[in-house]
Amino acid sequence: MHQKPTEQNPPKTFRAVVFGKTGSGKSFLVKNRIIPALERFIIYDPQDEYDGQAQGADNIREAHKIFTSFGQVRIVSEYDEYFPVICQFAWEIENVCFIVDELDIFCNAMSSPTELKRIIRQGRKRGISFIGISRRHTEIPKDITSQASNIITFRQHEPRDLKYLVEITGINPDEISGLPDYEFINYDFSLGKTLKNTVKFP
Repeated sequence: MHQKPTEQNPPKTFRAVVFGKTGSGKSFLVKNRIIPALERFIIYDPQDEYDGQAQGADNIREAHKIFTSFGQVRIVSEYDEYFPVICQFAWEIENVCFIVDELDIFCNAMSSPTELKRIIRQGRKRGISFIGISRRHTEIPKDITSQASNIITFRQHEPRDLKYLVEITGINPDEISGLPDYEFINYDFSLGKTLKNTVKFP
């Protein structure tokens, strides 16, 4: 995944969003089943949740040095205003998977930073995949979910969240609200179907 793209070997990228309440298993999924399959990635980890997944950095200069050496880096910062800088860093790196934990810290239902929008809308041309992790879909703008190749959801109970997920996937709401901890549904838009407890990206 994320080999050097060329005209003969165009970049294969994806946009995935992972939704789930605290403790439902979304971090476990990303740590144990998604990240191990990635060769090149940048994790923006504002809550220091992914310790041990890659060498950490708290500034761009250090992050660039680590990424150049290992092709993987975890950036830890609690400052909202730093997020656009991280997005720009991912944009310049190219051919990488950009993972953002607690996405709802940096976005709201109506807006997201310009630098993130550029990655979502144009990142494919630069071989940039994206994984956004949030508690609820209603906490992030539709310009992110509308571009998703995959929506992964753990258990949800809020009526607005269930309504949205049912509308786009056709899944029975009882199936979503009844998911046990650490079980999830992956709706793959390229296949037009749901994959239960299965991680598969285009």
